[in-house]
Amino acid sequence: MRTISKTVRLSGVGLHSGEIIHVTLNPSLRGISFNNIRVNPETVIGSSLCTKIQTDEVQISTIEHLMCVLFILGIDNVNITLDGNEIPILDGSAEEFYNLLKDFTKDLNDSNPVEVPFVEVQEEDKFIRVKPSNEFRVKLKIDFNGLVQEFEYPNDLEFLKARTFCYLRDIEYMQTHGLALGGSLHNAIVLDSDNRVINPDGFRVENELAKHKMIDFLGDLYAIQVPLLGEFECFKPGHQLNNRFVRELSKVL
Repeated sequence: MRTISKTVRLSGVGLHSGEIIHVTLNPSLRGISFNNIRVNPETVIGSSLCTKIQTDEVQISTIEHLMCVLFILGIDNVNITLDGNEIPILDGSAEEFYNLLKDFTKDLNDSNPVEVPFVEVQEEDKFIRVKPSNEFRVKLKIDFNGLVQEFEYPNDLEFLKARTFCYLRDIEYMQTHGLALGGSLHNAIVLDSDNRVINPDGFRVENELAKHKMIDFLGDLYAIQVPLLGEFECFKPGHQLNNRFVRELSKVL
């Protein structure tokens, strides 16, 4: 088990609200919580655009990038408070969260990893499965209209630089529905209908789309908050499928 050794603060624009949001992370001994909502497979849900934690009264969006960094650093006890309804998007990747927290981890006690049995969820040609293994490994592949990329974890942490992405055709629809109001070419990769990147700087890292999907998957998987041993395989994953998988996996742990 691990927490953080000091209070850490950050601020930034919300991807969907477009508002400036202030976030405080405090040491804790009571698991991971957002505005006192405990993270678990029942409170975390996946939508088409992001992952949320919610109760009947409260909903906080876009938690997945921060959750990925908590997973990478093994932080499973932290109290996160914010004055808005989503975690700031920052530069669209997980790198800034990692740099903020990497020097402030504090061990509490040892946790033994849990060996997982075979679990699989499918939706048309998409799937996520895990089979027993003596290590933790994830193989991920995406295919967006013929744009195919792959990435495997663990690898170096360069994948934390990978930004969120969308298609140009989707931006107008999202913004007319009050979404992506804080999006920009600074914090998102935008693709045209021919899968060309319209950002002037192009891709930041090789296989950036697959690497960002790995950020999303690891962040969504960490709703379980226990170290796992298993060989995971993801084909065309997304937040909704990730969440379905996490709920199925939690039933057998």
